[in-house]
Amino acid sequence: MLGRSGNHLSRILIPSILLVLIAGLTLVAYLDYVNFRRAHTHQLISRFLVSAQDLRHFVESSLDFGLPLAQLTTLPAHLREMLSQDPGLLAVRIDHAAGQPLFSAGAITALRLAVPASASQPAADATYTFAEDPLYYRLAMPFRNSAGHFAGTLLLVYEGQRENAPVIAIRLDLVKNFLLVLALLVAGLGLSFAWRLRPLERDLRAIEGGLARAHRSLETARSAARFAAAPWPAELTAALARLNDSFGSASQAQLGRFSRGLLSTGVALVCGALLLFSLLNLHAFHQQFEHSLYRKAEVLGASVAQLLERLSRHTIEVPFWRGLDDYFEWFRIDHPDVSYVALVAPDGRLLAVAGQFPEAAHARLAAAPEGTEVRVAPRAQLEEHLDTYTLLGPPSAPLGYLHVGQERAYIDREFAEIRWDTITIMLITLLITFEALLFVLVLLVEAPISSIRHLVAKTSTGDLGFRIPMHHRHAIGRLGQALNRYLDLLRSRRAAPAATEEAPEDRLLLVRWPFFLFILAEALSVSFLPLYVRKLYTPIPGLSEELLLGLPISLFMLVWALSLPAAGVWSDRIGRRRAFLFGALTTAAGLALTATADSLWSLMLWRALTALGYGAVFITAQGYVVDCIPPTQRTRGMAVFLSVFFGGSLSGAAIGGILAERLGYGPLFVLAALLALLAALLAGRLLRAPAPVAAPARRPRWQDLKALLGNRHFLAITFLAAIPAKLILAGVLYYALPLYLATLALSSGDIGRAVMSYGLAMTLCSPLVGGLADRWGRRIALVIGGSLLTALAVLLLQLHAHPWVLVAAVLLLGMAQALVVAPQLTLILEFSQREVAHMGSGTLIGIFRLLERGGGVLGPLVVGLLIGLAGFAGAFTLLSLYLLASTVLLGWLWRSPRAMAS
Repeated sequence: MLGRSGNHLSRILIPSILLVLIAGLTLVAYLDYVNFRRAHTHQLISRFLVSAQDLRHFVESSLDFGLPLAQLTTLPAHLREMLSQDPGLLAVRIDHAAGQPLFSAGAITALRLAVPASASQPAADATYTFAEDPLYYRLAMPFRNSAGHFAGTLLLVYEGQRENAPVIAIRLDLVKNFLLVLALLVAGLGLSFAWRLRPLERDLRAIEGGLARAHRSLETARSAARFAAAPWPAELTAALARLNDSFGSASQAQLGRFSRGLLSTGVALVCGALLLFSLLNLHAFHQQFEHSLYRKAEVLGASVAQLLERLSRHTIEVPFWRGLDDYFEWFRIDHPDVSYVALVAPDGRLLAVAGQFPEAAHARLAAAPEGTEVRVAPRAQLEEHLDTYTLLGPPSAPLGYLHVGQERAYIDREFAEIRWDTITIMLITLLITFEALLFVLVLLVEAPISSIRHLVAKTSTGDLGFRIPMHHRHAIGRLGQALNRYLDLLRSRRAAPAATEEAPEDRLLLVRWPFFLFILAEALSVSFLPLYVRKLYTPIPGLSEELLLGLPISLFMLVWALSLPAAGVWSDRIGRRRAFLFGALTTAAGLALTATADSLWSLMLWRALTALGYGAVFITAQGYVVDCIPPTQRTRGMAVFLSVFFGGSLSGAAIGGILAERLGYGPLFVLAALLALLAALLAGRLLRAPAPVAAPARRPRWQDLKALLGNRHFLAITFLAAIPAKLILAGVLYYALPLYLATLALSSGDIGRAVMSYGLAMTLCSPLVGGLADRWGRRIALVIGGSLLTALAVLLLQLHAHPWVLVAAVLLLGMAQALVVAPQLTLILEFSQREVAHMGSGTLIGIFRLLERGGGVLGPLVVGLLIGLAGFAGAFTLLSLYLLASTVLLGWLWRSPRAMAS
């Protein structure tokens, strides 16, 4: 019986864990695919622009002679020549400024493709418009006459299937890699559980056996004739004692090994599978992406060769061409991936060059026998360059060879962007998968065992008013249901109260996943929200564009901050579960309505609604942590809250930035709303409290707030630690650092990864800090030490401009902020117990968070003012001094022995 129970537990756990791991692999596969497709599309646009710019140059040069566009009779032949030069080009069309087509070549008439509206009515600084659908790529580019007036539009149409060949190849590679890793994962899961789970199941069966013996003793005591007569028979006491003994220290150690073994096995499999999958994907990406880069070099060479061959048809001999060096230099500057362009005569003489033509290319030419150059591979891997050449003229009588060189370093940098994006995707997916895996293991194993342990501890003291909310069908679930039945019979014989209270599960761990999912849902729009706002922008007299674009974001932060005190009071009164449900459902509605916004004002309304729900969930989750965790472990609980908050924010921002280009802004808001709705459903199912949350004795009054502001410890933590921390977060990390890194010529990807490293450090360090604070007890020392490290990290930002030093400084900033933020709320609650009794913990937390958010509001303003006065280096130095001064003042104010001991 017990053996079958253990096997049944395996049959539930293994598929559940495998499902989580498959979901993680699927997420990686999709995000990697979207990432590669985005990089491939950028390369396509770069290559298409070569032909479009060449055609625009030809048209605008012809217009310089003063002829009307309709009389440029050489254009049809030029368009046909373009089609012959580029096999991927389906059609070319030239439209008049009024919109009517004038010249075309290829299948453009049959395709009936329209020029995008933004290209037919371009702004003064417009360069091109790109559109894609499953069949075609379209690139439209405006051109102007000699007076600079808009004269018409060029439309180039490329075959989608042909150009997407690398994308199709990547799809096949992803499927093959997925199946390979999945097969290895299944094998690894089976082997690891054969090695890990079976011994753990033996421990569990031993515990079940002890409980079964205790149950039989309990049944014997229940059936005794004197059971109902005595107030509390000795047989029952002995049976309950044996029941409690079955969960003694040895059994708890066994259960600890069971839970840790499951988690460590799952995490090891997740890490191994995601790492292997990402490495295989990177190998496939490298091959396909290099091919795209090489293809661009070929198109660049063909474009220049086409111009040179036109010159040769005008009977201008090659040695007498003038100005080629300047033209090549202009061409090289216009395409930063080109390191040199060189025209080489058939006899090896260098006729024209821009950039440094490498000696290796000279040696390659010299080594080729005369007349055999055409048989040399058109692409050569040199030590520092990739050399691609194009033959000018017929092979029997070549005019020369045009060499286009690409730096290997440039190619490596381009691929490095994909590599770092892939690593980012792997880390984010690992974080999400870990949270999902932890939730599954807690739901199936840890929480049921925690309930049984709680029930046994209560019944051993004679308290029969508890029962287990047990719905699982595996061995642990059946054991809990049996306990409930025994206690129900016992209560019926003892005339115990019929109303029973559910034993608490490990509620903090169970609420992690709904809260993580909720934060992830709202954070999906962080990376693209300014772009979404720009789409709805309409000028308003007297208000700048920058101000209007920032209004929805500022309004969200303002409503969020102002909602916290009221949401705290409300959460205290109606209970955490109902408050969480209201906030999550309100946020889901706000996100869904944001997708339908048709003006800036409607967008602001829906963002305010979203912020209202977000504030309710944010403050309710913190109140739930306070309710569930005893004061001695409260710092650990708040550290878990911070870890989940920053982990969800980090994951949502990273995934949203990747998916926005693929799905579009509106569908992504709908996806976010669905995730928030799922979080609400899970919270409604999982959030339980042993009793309704205690409401304050009376409504908070002004005297209470006045007393709170007179609390020295509250003021010290709030104004000398919490507000400076938020000021640095908003002012330095989110405002100044991106601008500063941009001045160092770092790419947007490098900037995003540098900022992301803060959230990663907070996610990883917060739980460690929470455990250390609860064990060590000197929480104020951690706050002071973290503040000093924060000052050092801000100072390091301006001491060295190397990217890795900056990333290290941001990581240090994240670790320092974990030290500062994790113990704050524990200290506030510990030294504000009288205020908590009067107004409730949720109300006090709301007031504290409102004041704390003031630092976030002031951060960009203060830091921007300092940058304007002293530059980036001076601003960072002044902020470091400010942090140092506030930390010293905090230590001086917190001078009582009792406060320091806390």
